[in-house]
Amino acid sequence: MAKLDSLTSLRFFAALWIVIYHARDQFNCLWDLPRNIVFSQGVTFFFVLSGFILAYVYPKLDSQKDIAIYLKRRIGRIWPLHAAVLISIALTLPQSVQLVPVSHQAPYYLLFFTNLFMVQSWFPIDQFFFSFNPPAWSISNEFFFYLMLPLILLGSKPTSKLSILPLVVSFSAVVLMCAFSNSLNLPMVNNEALSLQALIGVNPLVRIFDFCLGVVCAQIFSKCKFEWNQIQATIFEIAALALALWIILNTAPIASSAEHLPNISKAGAYWLRESGLVAIPFALLIYTLAHQKGLLAKILSAPLLVQLGEISFAIYLLHFPLLKWFYQHIPQVRSITDFGLYLTILFCSSYLSYKLWERPWRDYFAHIADKANITPSRYKLAPGILVPLLMIGASIILLQPKTQILNNSENYQLSKLNTFQETALDFGSNLKLDGYAISKTFLARKLSLYWSVKVQLAFDGNQPFLIQFKNKKGDLFHQQQMQLCPGMKSQLASTNALNFLSPLEIPEQVFQETEKMTIQTNQNTKTITLSH
Repeated sequence: MAKLDSLTSLRFFAALWIVIYHARDQFNCLWDLPRNIVFSQGVTFFFVLSGFILAYVYPKLDSQKDIAIYLKRRIGRIWPLHAAVLISIALTLPQSVQLVPVSHQAPYYLLFFTNLFMVQSWFPIDQFFFSFNPPAWSISNEFFFYLMLPLILLGSKPTSKLSILPLVVSFSAVVLMCAFSNSLNLPMVNNEALSLQALIGVNPLVRIFDFCLGVVCAQIFSKCKFEWNQIQATIFEIAALALALWIILNTAPIASSAEHLPNISKAGAYWLRESGLVAIPFALLIYTLAHQKGLLAKILSAPLLVQLGEISFAIYLLHFPLLKWFYQHIPQVRSITDFGLYLTILFCSSYLSYKLWERPWRDYFAHIADKANITPSRYKLAPGILVPLLMIGASIILLQPKTQILNNSENYQLSKLNTFQETALDFGSNLKLDGYAISKTFLARKLSLYWSVKVQLAFDGNQPFLIQFKNKKGDLFHQQQMQLCPGMKSQLASTNALNFLSPLEIPEQVFQETEKMTIQTNQNTKTITLSH
């Protein structure tokens, strides 16, 4: 059976799509990305691709022995890394970060074990499927699909008149769930009760349609491979990619228009936005690239891209906990350089996870599933492993917020800058905001807040402050948390007073729309009318 390298590479781009989706509110450099793009559609691509690959590798599962081997292999594919990440989150992150904030919290152990056994998305409640590692809800769905695949294949044999029965049944489930949701007039999101997100966006009974579409696409591929030459294949690949991109860019307006149709309404529009509109274009793209005859498929088969595709599962599972770690420990990191360092840490960590944990465990489960075919791999700490370790270490060092204490000469020179705006706002017993300055940087504006502090009283430079940006209507549309001057506390012994600055980058769009800026510390809150 031919290995479909071009599809392996596509997994990386889908994973990166989800990374950007979750990182865009953390890193200011991503703020200006079009908000009409539904980045969560990357999960739909994973579901369609999963159905295609599994039906391609397992065209039939007729006997109990075949099903047992298949399930052992699939559990070994996703569970070891999922469990390791879950336990790491439980041990290292505060419980307030691990769980969804709700008024009636389910028992911690119940939430933990539903995650551990990959059934959290089977409960249509936010605090279950978004607990610990929110993106892992799709892993729970995948586990459900794995269990259903033998039944799907039983009802979709190519020789049977009911070859598309699973697709029909799964689509019927979508229609019924949308009708039920519309009848209750459910909101899109609700942490305390049922919502469209829970019943349609996450529910495996609805999302299995994407998986079944991939299964049917693989069965068509096994029976109807076209004898394209490279030029023909390239044309079809580019056309399929262009169609998928066009649908992605136009999903939001199409779904919004469909919402006004009586038989679709809000729930149907939500399904169209999340998966309904892009599932078939994704299936077509997968089908054309699976032939591996065109130029696009050749590019995607490059060894580096294939390797990135191999580590995409680790990228997907690790990216959100790493974002939480950034938010907890390095709240200042916001620029495009910081985002690049974040990706470096993520990719290197994912590579190490794949080499040292995911792949050995996958081979071990394959070995116990079918001892005759697979020997468990034993990875040694080769010198090459040192490269990603060094890159992670260097990135963490570069990301550490730098304490910027100013001497009298520097403070005087900065106060004379043309862009300096004096404020002299008192934020408590010994902290004052003397002013601010704004300068232009790459794709953003650098906002420098100049503080002075009298340190006869106790002062902790690590204390957080919240900065909020409001438009002319007074609406809050952007905010970020920072630390006043990280590490300052240990530097105060030899002085009674000092000046320091807190630099941050804000997106250009935020700067242009902002009229008022609110700064909130532990002791006080002040609002400044921003000078452009």
